[in-house]
Amino acid sequence: MELPKFKYHPDPIKTGAFVKSDKTCESCSTNRGYIYTGSIYCTQNVNSICPWCISDGSAAKKFKATFLSDAPPRIEIKIKKKKI
Repeated sequence: MELPKFKYHPDPIKTGAFVKSDKTCESCSTNRGYIYTGSIYCTQNVNSICPWCISDGSAAKKFKATFLSDAPPRIEIKIKKKKI
């Protein structure tokens, strides 16, 4: 089974973003042979997501989750010093 294509991550197996696994995806309830190893940002404790549910957006929708590439940029706060 060929993995879905990720525009900004052309070789997710090589980088370790996805690994072979016999775990069932918590989004689609299917064992597709691979799971995501990166961070999943959501309020629920989600541990096993397949590449297909990340690719089609169903995991993000189901768990109201974001993944590292979707995380908002760091917010910088500038403090203006008051002259006394």
